Amino acid sequence: MSGDPRPTVLVADAHEHYCSGLVRAIGGHPGLRLGAVVDDGCEALSLIMTELPDLALLDVRLGGLDGFAICEQLMSAEPGSRTSVVLMSAVLDQAQLARARAVGAIGPLSKELSRWEICEALLAAARGIGRDPGSRSVVLTRARSAVGGNDSETDGPGG
Repeated sequence: MSGDPRPTVLVADAHEHYCSGLVRAIGGHPGLRLGAVVDDGCEALSLIMTELPDLALLDVRLGGLDGFAICEQLMSAEPGSRTSVVLMSAVLDQAQLARARAVGAIGPLSKELSRWEICEALLAAARGIGRDPGSRSVVLTRARSAVGGNDSETDGPGG
């Protein structure tokens, strides 16, 4: 176990180009520590259960198991799991938002957010989630507030 106080983030996304940008952003963010990077839902679930990252940033559409199914598996296998799951999607709708709440996840966040905004939302999630699943909606609101005022298309402040 590392003495690094920054939250560890597992990233699971099947879109190589998009994922590589996220990996660079998370790896270069001073408040986050990059953990495993995978492109398959089954592998993501296995690593979440064995590596216990603080956060798992999962695309809702993954091969093997999608992000929602991973959350369902975690809820049944590890009801007190310390890994907070943040879902992301290229297309957001009310059904996805409702399903994310039902499976105990945060999000989904839009993939249209800048990489910096996604990193800031991850930090908000890491700081705000307690063991109570009801607190997850509060964290999502905080994450949205943290990124809501920034219309920048850049990957970070001033960049």
